[in-house]
Amino acid sequence: MAMQILMVAAENDALPGGKVGGEGDVVRDVPLALADEGCQVTVVVPSYGFLHNLPNKTGPIEVPFPFAGRPERAWLHEVTGRQPHPRVRQYVLHHDQFLLLDPRTQKPRIFWDDPPQAPFATDATKFARFCAGVAAAIEDGKLGPLQCLHLHDWHTAPLLILRRYDPRFAKLSTLRTVFTIHNLAFQVIRPFHGHESSLAAWFPGLRCEPSRLVDPRYGDCINLMAAGIRLADKIHVVSQPYAEEILQPATKDNPYLGGAGLEADLQQAKPRLVGILNGCEYPATQDLTFQKLIETLRLIVAGWRDKEPASDYHRLAAERLAKLQAVGRRPRIVLTCVTRVTEQKVLLMVTPGQRAQQLPLARILADLGDDGVLLLLGSGDPALERQLLQLSGAFPNFVFLKGYSDVGALLLYGAGNLFLMPSTFEPCGISQMLAMREGQPCVVNQVGGLKETVQDGGNGFSFTGASLAEQADNFAAKTSAALAMFKSDPARYQQICDAARATRFRWRDSAKKYLAQLYQ
Repeated sequence: MAMQILMVAAENDALPGGKVGGEGDVVRDVPLALADEGCQVTVVVPSYGFLHNLPNKTGPIEVPFPFAGRPERAWLHEVTGRQPHPRVRQYVLHHDQFLLLDPRTQKPRIFWDDPPQAPFATDATKFARFCAGVAAAIEDGKLGPLQCLHLHDWHTAPLLILRRYDPRFAKLSTLRTVFTIHNLAFQVIRPFHGHESSLAAWFPGLRCEPSRLVDPRYGDCINLMAAGIRLADKIHVVSQPYAEEILQPATKDNPYLGGAGLEADLQQAKPRLVGILNGCEYPATQDLTFQKLIETLRLIVAGWRDKEPASDYHRLAAERLAKLQAVGRRPRIVLTCVTRVTEQKVLLMVTPGQRAQQLPLARILADLGDDGVLLLLGSGDPALERQLLQLSGAFPNFVFLKGYSDVGALLLYGAGNLFLMPSTFEPCGISQMLAMREGQPCVVNQVGGLKETVQDGGNGFSFTGASLAEQADNFAAKTSAALAMFKSDPARYQQICDAARATRFRWRDSAKKYLAQLYQ
């Protein structure tokens, strides 16, 4: 009999508009790989007020469920994914409270930004309600016969709480549970009592063991990530090096590595902790001219300027792209970067080193010279964005594209000679895989999934360091060494490009490990 798996997640890129980050890629791809291994996989995500309106849907099926001390109703819709598979079923659970409109654009949002005094309050309540609805759908058999419940990140931890402590959901206790941590940095801490977004408000009367749910630092709060770690049968993280790193505490010199305050829980859970690398899809590689890339990027930036005509970011990017197009030829070397502008992703670019006064990115741009260009696509932290804008203003060979575009990102993965990814930590990483499949080697920090996928001098370039300052120095030095190799030893550099292109991280290999190490 085929293994019957239910995946519950906040994101699913199998549905148009259902993705924000890398979790959406995983939830899109791994069900197909598991189905190819003979499994029957069902996926369910919230509607967010729009996914239930996708074409070719069936239903809806009414799902009554209890939440916040009163009866509620949700509606279960089966929808068609981007890549239909006979053994994969895609579901969306709709409830009016899942719709949150961006006040600026009036478009639905998957995640919400709450004020600092109530972090994640809106999203925590939304996903607690979603999990209560999913629990009821499982109990009533509306998601089919199941053997395994595979939950993704903190958003789905309330299902484990209901499984453990709510006798109304007896079927949950019969299912094997797997809890995947995509990013331990996002834990979500909410009060036990005394707030509209608290455990007592979501599930009044629930008889639980506070010690199994409590945050290690705040004794009056629940930590949803910690609850997932403590209550699941298996804990899965998305690379083996990351599984080892999170067992250790952070250090003063490097506060970004380690278990983010949950290392004691993870050490206790070590027999249940499994690291399995994410996979990547391998379609035909791109055939792209530099002029076509610049033309496309100009169109993307023009669209951004229409929405934000006063933006200095978009004005400067448009000017730089126009000059590149006017030259009419490809620079000798093109550096690329597609990233979220966060401390995790770009801090090492703008962290002062120990050995040089210039910031690492400034040193790299100086080495790059007049016949090279860095194209960086991404947005995020306003303070870090401003630092990148200042560097772009100081170096004409740096184009900072503040925003995000799927089309632009895919083109940049295939357009460069060298991809920069100096993450302070990285559970798995997908950008390095996407660049490598196009034959673009990467400069990466030796952390998490980057350590598992990039071999220094083999299929790319990597660096390390005991402190952030040392890592910043080594990032600049390693990138400069790669640029020097590109210029002085093109044959050796081409070997590294070829090795990057030949490296494969296939989902079918990950799926086999899921079956052997997580579901059995």
